[in-house]
Amino acid sequence: MAKVKALNLQKRLLNHLVFFLDMPLTGSKARSRNRFIRLIAPMAQEVENERVKMLKDLSEKDEKGEPKVEKNQITGAEHYIVSTENRKKVDEYLDEDYVLDILPSNEKDVKVAKDLLLNSEMKLNIELGDIYDKLCTAFEEIK
Repeated sequence: MAKVKALNLQKRLLNHLVFFLDMPLTGSKARSRNRFIRLIAPMAQEVENERVKMLKDLSEKDEKGEPKVEKNQITGAEHYIVSTENRKKVDEYLDEDYVLDILPSNEKDVKVAKDLLLNSEMKLNIELGDIYDKLCTAFEEIK
């Protein structure tokens, strides 16, 4: 029996992958890209839901047992107050690999996504450049 090829990608990178593939396309490339995104979108949503649940569950609690939140002074965004030890647990979860088996039914869509990603002309700052590099490496290592 032939070995199934797979894309191994850290869970924390799933939503970033959708971001990098969000570009104007035409015809069959657009269709393949959209099918690929529909393939990974449920897992990306599941990872995000689990991340938020973990942060909420592992956060410090107030006297009523509710998670403590604090507001970022610059952005105004609220986030849960989580100890360094508990944040490591969340990071360990996000560092786990999501494995997408590449089957005959999705092989073309994965190839289109790979080509779009590797040939992107998006301008990237340092942080996005690092994420982009990790995504490209994952696609280049498909075996």
